Amino acid sequence: MLEKLLFLPFALLCQAFGQTAVPSPAIPRHPLAIPHPLQDKNFYFLSLLQETPAVRFGLLHDPTLMKLTSEKSSAQTNLPVPLDQPASTYNQSFLWSDAQIQTVAEVFRARYRSDPSMRAWIAGPLRHSGTAKGFDSKSDEEMLIAAWIQSAQGINGIIQTYGMGKKPLYPEIDSISYDATTDYYREILHEIAWTVNTSEGDHSLFFEPSLHYALYLLAVNRRDEAARFEPLESGENAAAIARIQNIDWSKYPYSVILVPGIGPEALGVSLSPMGLLHVAAAVKRFREGAAPFILLSGGFVHPAQTQFSEALEMKKSLMHDYGISENAILVDPHARHTTTNFRNAARQIYRYNMPFDKPALVTGDIFQSVYIQNANFPKRCVHELGYNCFIELRRVSPIDLEWLPNIQSLQQNPADPLDP
Repeated sequence: MLEKLLFLPFALLCQAFGQTAVPSPAIPRHPLAIPHPLQDKNFYFLSLLQETPAVRFGLLHDPTLMKLTSEKSSAQTNLPVPLDQPASTYNQSFLWSDAQIQTVAEVFRARYRSDPSMRAWIAGPLRHSGTAKGFDSKSDEEMLIAAWIQSAQGINGIIQTYGMGKKPLYPEIDSISYDATTDYYREILHEIAWTVNTSEGDHSLFFEPSLHYALYLLAVNRRDEAARFEPLESGENAAAIARIQNIDWSKYPYSVILVPGIGPEALGVSLSPMGLLHVAAAVKRFREGAAPFILLSGGFVHPAQTQFSEALEMKKSLMHDYGISENAILVDPHARHTTTNFRNAARQIYRYNMPFDKPALVTGDIFQSVYIQNANFPKRCVHELGYNCFIELRRVSPIDLEWLPNIQSLQQNPADPLDP
C-alpha cells in the first residue's frame, strides 16, 4: 500500500537537464585516508602538519613557536585546584587569542617564503586533499594562512561550546551534554587539562595541546558523531563502492537518488513516519531506473543524543522491507542538516568516482521538497557553509528535484565539529 502513493510519471524525471560545466580540479577521485576520523575530518590541515616530517621539524624548532608553546604550556599547567572558578578558568589557556592566531600566521608566512618543504606541502598534499577547496582561489601562501586560521577558530569553537557551554548554531541538538557551571564538570575540565599536560612531550607541535583538549571535550560529551562508522568505504559503503566501476552510467538519468532523513522527535523511536515514507519514495524511483544507487543521508540527530542514525535506519528498511541489495545502497550517517545532506552526498559522488557532472535526484516529501526549492535555502547554505549546496536545482515532480553537485563541498567545516 505504501507504494501506491501518487507520483508524476517517471518520464517527467527524464527531461533535459541544463548542465553547467564543472571544472575538474587536481584532487584525487578516491576517499581520503583518515586513520583518526574525529581529528582528520575536522582538522585535516593539522593532521597533515603532524604527518609531514620536514614541515613538522621546522615548526618544532621555530623560535617564535617555541616561545609561544612555552607560554601556553605554563598557563595550562598552573590551573587552580580549588573548584571555585568559572569553567572559563580551566579552558582559557587552551583557547587561541586573536593575537596568538596572528603570531602563528606570521610564522607560517615566513616559513612559506623560506622553506621549500612548506611550499611543496601546500601545493601538493594540502591542495590535493580537497579539504581546503574553499580557499582554492587563493595563492598557496594565503591558503596556508586561511587554513591555519580556520583550524584555530575551529578549536576555539569546540572549547567554547563543549568546555564553556556556549550555545551552538543548533542548540537543541548540538549542545554540551553537561552543565558547565557545576563542580562536577569543572572536575572533568581539570582532569582533561591534566591528562593533556601529562601526555604532551617535548616534541609536541605548538597546536597539539589545544587540539587534544578540544578532542577530549568532544569525547566526554559523547560528541563523536563525525567519526562513527568511519571509514565508510571499508564498512557500510563497501559493497556499493565495489559495484560502481561496473556501472554503465548512460543507462541512468541520475547518478544517485539522495534521500534526506527526517529523525523522530521521541526517544526510542528508530525511524520516523516521514523517514519511512522517504524510503518508499526512493524505492519507487529506484525500481523505475532513475539511478543505480540510493544514497541515504542522516546522522544521529533527533532527539538530541539519539542512539539511531537516520541513514542506517532507512538502510535497514530498504533491505528488510523492500529487498533492495546492499550493493545498491550508499549511506551518509553523519549529516545533521538539510544543507549537509547535499554537501555530504556531493563528497561521496566525487570521492567514490561517480560522474560528478551528471545530475542527481533528491526525493522525499512535498514539504521538504518545497523547502529545498525555496530561495531561502541557498542563502542558508551560504551562511552556514560559505557556498550553495548545489550548482543547479530543478523540480521534476511534487517530491523530486534534480541537482548538480558543487565541488566546493569538499571543503572541511570545523565550525560544525559534529558534521564537518
